[in-house]
Amino acid sequence: MDTKDLGKRVQDIAEPIARALDLELLEVRCQGKGTVTVICVTLDKKGGLGIRDCEQFHQSLRRALDVEVPAPYVYRLEVSSPGVYRPLKERKDFRRVLGRLLRVRVQDTDGGDRQVIGRLSAMTESGITLVVQLGKQRKANEIDLSWDSITEAKQEVEF
Repeated sequence: MDTKDLGKRVQDIAEPIARALDLELLEVRCQGKGTVTVICVTLDKKGGLGIRDCEQFHQSLRRALDVEVPAPYVYRLEVSSPGVYRPLKERKDFRRVLGRLLRVRVQDTDGGDRQVIGRLSAMTESGITLVVQLGKQRKANEIDLSWDSITEAKQEVEF
């Protein structure tokens, strides 16, 4: 079984476990081969993911993998939260951070790119709306960005 097949198998096993524990399965990645295979599972939870959530999921998934994954397969299982600096890739990622401050890299129509920092105020089928502060008076302005123009987006840390 290659890492792609293993990743799909782990995802199929992990999804119902995550749902039962009221967690959101964000990503399953498998790296390496044979005895050095690492299975990385990223979870999130409304209100924040705690270490106890990770432990409980890890133990449940480990037991299920011991039964479902072929016996000669040796792996290391890592379970974690997405972290603050996790890139926002899918629309559900943006939905999760609605109202928060983002740093977004945008491809301009002339081929160049620019960076915009603003608060995510809305999402539509065509894109997102950021409220940005302009000038020294900090005048707020809304900017609409299409999904196609966004090349990278991350949540900004606020204190």
